Amino acid sequence: FGVNSQAFLLCPMSSFNGACQHGFFEYVLGKTHTATEAADLICESLDDSYSSKFKFYCYHGIGHGVMMAQAYDLYRALATCDTFHDQTGCWQGVFMENAVAGMQRKARQGIFSQTDPLAPCNVVEGKYRWQCYINHSGYLMGFFNNSIGKAASACLEAGEDKAPCLQGLGLLTTNPSWQNSITGQNDFDRN
Repeated sequence: FGVNSQAFLLCPMSSFNGACQHGFFEYVLGKTHTATEAADLICESLDDSYSSKFKFYCYHGIGHGVMMAQAYDLYRALATCDTFHDQTGCWQGVFMENAVAGMQRKARQGIFSQTDPLAPCNVVEGKYRWQCYINHSGYLMGFFNNSIGKAASACLEAGEDKAPCLQGLGLLTTNPSWQNSITGQNDFDRN
């Protein structure tokens, strides 16, 4: 359908955990010269008849693509997001993509720590921390072998940032794909 906001809006917002939007932006970044050009073509072309969440999700998708385009260099990806109109949505996409890379053990060296479960969220600049922590729960679960209690205890060590860390764990526990890992059951055990 091309590189335009109308094609972006064809992606269902809640289906497949946003995979359509994420994939769309990977495609768009491959068709444009810069991430800023992609953001302007898609996200900034959404008119005011759409709620602000559409632009947020639009920039969130761009964040995933920016992280990939920057070869998972967290700080370069965040610097790119800082040039956009909606930085927060982009930061969230970058941190979600980073956490997935951490869970898959594909993150850049030095981003995550073998001894500090809150890294990199506790070392990034303050303006980024909410979006980092809200997306850090999957990584925490891997760090603590799917122990929600240990992950929550780690969040309590996040000081003023414990709320988004705990909120991320709360969101994770409502996700059916995580519930089996947390409880140690599969769907057939519940009957």
